[in-house]
Amino acid sequence: AAGPVVLGGANSYAGVTTVNAGTLTVAGSGISAGGLVLNGGTLAVDFTQANANQAGIVAASAPVTFAGGTLSVTGNVGSTQSLGAVTVNGGASTLNVAGNLALTTGAITRNAGGVLNFGLPGGSSSVKVVGNAGVGGILGGWAVTNGANPTFVDHDGAGNLTPLAAYTGDTWDGSNVAVTSSTSQASSSVANSLFFNTAGGNTVTLSGANRITSGGILMTGNVAANNNVITGGTLAGGAAANGGELIVHQLDTQGSLTNDSAIVDTATATGLTKA
Repeated sequence: AAGPVVLGGANSYAGVTTVNAGTLTVAGSGISAGGLVLNGGTLAVDFTQANANQAGIVAASAPVTFAGGTLSVTGNVGSTQSLGAVTVNGGASTLNVAGNLALTTGAITRNAGGVLNFGLPGGSSSVKVVGNAGVGGILGGWAVTNGANPTFVDHDGAGNLTPLAAYTGDTWDGSNVAVTSSTSQASSSVANSLFFNTAGGNTVTLSGANRITSGGILMTGNVAANNNVITGGTLAGGAAANGGELIVHQLDTQGSLTNDSAIVDTATATGLTKA
């Protein structure tokens, strides 16, 4: 096991900061322009420390690479932090924000198999991403919030990220769809994402060639000890949005999610990620 390390001084180093395990807490001003690499463990950028520059502990140009680790940024009083381009590689990574903080990142590039979980408490904490258009009103099917009520990450078009609250009930009409009852969809239907969050066991029956544009399927613990099923037809992701990948976030440890619909290739090979 890796123990914690705290760098509480007036740090100003420019090289790459890599965290493989444990927790590294940093203060300073404009550090690590070479980038942040999060292979595991947690990098805590903590503005409550005495030697934290409230205008940015990390250099604003620093690229960030997620590969299974966590970046936790805690604001103090009007703290701001800008970061460079973000790469999300394979594995489950996390970005948490807290406190009085405005965090802005560069464009996010997500590679196959990558998932990014966001802690977005709202209030005096805000997160904005520059350079991503999102897909169907969300950042991507690979991005969900953590905490008691997980959901997809809302992208407002200007890059501001918040937990997605608005879903279409049951009908696959191309939008972000919440499953609240058992339904039979029209042949060759499209949903942007699929959200199982209602306590109960439901079956979504498909026919024809169906698509989830963002690739995202999310089942939360709020479903409780109930089993849900997708069946019938074929299913694929949206090639233009994510290379055709389907990303399944199954967060309910009491119930199961079964997909009996055949997963098929479209214009590109379909991939599958279980988060």
